[in-house]
Amino acid sequence: MQVIEKTSSRLVLRARPGLLLLLIGGPCLVLALIALAKLAQGATEEAGKAALVAALMALAFAVFVRWEEVIFDRASGDVLISSRGLLGRRGSRHPLDAIRSARMESDPDGDRSKSGKPLARPVLVNTEGRVLPLRWAYTVDPSDDAAVSAIRAWLAPKGGKKGRAAKR
Repeated sequence: MQVIEKTSSRLVLRARPGLLLLLIGGPCLVLALIALAKLAQGATEEAGKAALVAALMALAFAVFVRWEEVIFDRASGDVLISSRGLLGRRGSRHPLDAIRSARMESDPDGDRSKSGKPLARPVLVNTEGRVLPLRWAYTVDPSDDAAVSAIRAWLAPKGGKKGRAAKR
């Protein structure tokens, strides 16, 4: 997730799956065009095979390509976690004062990427200890670590704990 906006009153994080979009969407489009060309040539069997693979890739695109956004807003006192893709949009709203911290959560299956790095995702932890995932999938995206650091810095009280204790 990348930091899109960071002010004292608002923090916006966004994840756009550009590489996944190209890896699934590009070949899907090419296969659909091949299927149409084969159909125009009268090779219906070959067109059907290409169309079947294109349809499976389109299904994968619809399921796996999701745009995710997290908005921390001090003015409204809310955190909005939203995700949208071809199959629709979903989101949740949480009170900002109920968010205790942010951290990276490792894949519970212990899966690793091909590079050997562990898969993880950024999550929020609320005051009850409940984990609120910010991404639906575990990845090795280095911007997720930067996002967690940005959230921690944004949530930290100005002046630190010592400054707050001294004022009380």
